[in-house]
Amino acid sequence: MVRNNVVHDVTPTPLMPVGGCGIYHNEGSTGIVAENNPVYNVGTAAYHQHYGKENLARDNIFAFGGRDPITCARPEENLSYTFSNSSPGSAFPAWASQARCSMWTTCGWS
Repeated sequence: MVRNNVVHDVTPTPLMPVGGCGIYHNEGSTGIVAENNPVYNVGTAAYHQHYGKENLARDNIFAFGGRDPITCARPEENLSYTFSNSSPGSAFPAWASQARCSMWTTCGWS
């Protein structure tokens, strides 16, 4: 459970130039709930999942999320994650149609 955190001003470094994610589910993360977390001003993505299944992002605010507000490094056959009442901050990137994800009462803006 990742709950009630304020994540902000996370930036890439010279040693990790593609880093700077707000919430990052790594290497097969499964069944993790991230809720009530405002995430903003991050370098790469406000929410990133390397690969995993059945994770839930609920009641979060993702704003000013770098290149892409929501990213998935490896789309898989299984349900990767569900967004419920979470704001993605802007339109989803082109890869989103390849990822297995579910959106419930999710709103976004540019």
